[in-house]
Amino acid sequence: MAESVHDAPHANQAASNAILAAIAANDALCLYLGGRRARADDHASAVALLRQITSKTEHSRAAAGHAEKLAAILQMKNEVQYYGAPITPAQAGRVMKQVRRLLDWVQSVLPPAPIA
Repeated sequence: MAESVHDAPHANQAASNAILAAIAANDALCLYLGGRRARADDHASAVALLRQITSKTEHSRAAAGHAEKLAAILQMKNEVQYYGAPITPAQAGRVMKQVRRLLDWVQSVLPPAPIA
């Protein structure tokens, strides 16, 4: 969805959709690896949980870098979703690029989805 509305009039919507995808991906990964997801309103807890759940796994090294990406993505959440100030397509593109990297990594960790 984010990629389909990535143009000047919809930069905030594109970034917002990408950010929500990052949150959902992190939740999926944390549920898969640790059986729980962050529930606090403070998104920093999602980053901390990712680090904690992956700390003693084969994914710990990659997770450290992706946790930093997630923290940066979540920092943009307030600006994009709550402050109402429009962001530029370039800013949206940067957020979407970070999210795409996170999603690609999460997808590489999760098992393939069953075909229905």
